[in-house]
Amino acid sequence: MRKGVWSVIILAAFCIMSAIASSPRREETREALHKLRERAKAGDAKALYDLAYLYDTGYDTVPVDSALSSALYRASAEKGYAPARNYLGFRYYNGEGGLRRDIDSALFWIERAAESGDAKGAANLGWLLAEGKDVVRDYVHARYWLSKAANAGLPSGQSQLADLYRQGLGGAADTVAAAKLYTEAIDGGFPDAAVPLKEMMLEKWKALPRDSAMAIGKSYYRRRAPGIGT
Repeated sequence: MRKGVWSVIILAAFCIMSAIASSPRREETREALHKLRERAKAGDAKALYDLAYLYDTGYDTVPVDSALSSALYRASAEKGYAPARNYLGFRYYNGEGGLRRDIDSALFWIERAAESGDAKGAANLGWLLAEGKDVVRDYVHARYWLSKAANAGLPSGQSQLADLYRQGLGGAADTVAAAKLYTEAIDGGFPDAAVPLKEMMLEKWKALPRDSAMAIGKSYYRRRAPGIGT
């Protein structure tokens, strides 16, 4: 009896898997992959980038192939696709995807991404210039590029720019602007901005009446910044 039950279960599972394998959705996926490869082969920059991402992660009939993904990212970057330029620079900076670590190449491609209007590229370039690690520190230009990222609404760029405003690096200190940027970063889903905001504002909040301080704490807590709400 048990053997018969197991036979039914195995047969049902086989039928389900067969149905999935031949399902219209799977056929649509394969057709989409075929079209993506055709667009990439024709030199479409975004298609090259999307295909590179698939070889990065592996998907359906696409195996993980880091070296091929890097080559595709480069092909896309050379055609001017800003996100590919930024990510290629990131790979050179970390020596990933079969690429040797090359700071000059990293800076070249990240700069091209920033100049192309990519917010992440601008934030990465601003971060490199502010940190001064592997490149000459330049707070003035760091503030310039981080402003581009912040104005594009990138939370990490907003938080990094706020750091410069708070410390008066690359220009005059402006704690009001810093607080605004930290708050925007928190609202945008970057809770790490809560820590420097709390440090900057703590003395002012201590001077407030208890009810006012609690109200401010609750306000920031609702913005997904529990570090300020505690």
